[in-house]
Amino acid sequence: GQKYFYHRVTRISRWEKPDASVAADIEARIRAEKDAMDEAIQRRRAEMDAKKAAEQASSERADVITKDLEARVNSWRGSRPLAQLLSDLPAIFPPAPSLTLTESPTPAEVKKGYMKAVRVIHPDKLSGKAGVAEDDVILARILFTILTADF
Repeated sequence: GQKYFYHRVTRISRWEKPDASVAADIEARIRAEKDAMDEAIQRRRAEMDAKKAAEQASSERADVITKDLEARVNSWRGSRPLAQLLSDLPAIFPPAPSLTLTESPTPAEVKKGYMKAVRVIHPDKLSGKAGVAEDDVILARILFTILTADF
């Protein structure tokens, strides 16, 4: 039968032996593609490392802010009942609704005030809004946790 030629780099089988210049061009193209791929991989790794470092710095900053805000919220909270916390919520978180509850509110009034406050301070509501500072999102998350635990 006929003899065929196998090129180990391109993995192509041919019946005719390719010219040396054609084989060299093919090998050069493959080498250039491999070099471009290696360069793209290195660039992507550098981007990922930079993103990871930025996320870590942001996380450390958020931890510091969280500790400060937790101390501030705990001093604001004291040992007051939920109704007083709901009435005084705008003092610590200005975007919260100003609720006027009677001195001895019924459970229905407390629930209504709680639901109004949660609509504003829920972390999922704030995290998607543009123009909301990271501090406000963290403060809202802390307040939401406290109010939900007291409710």
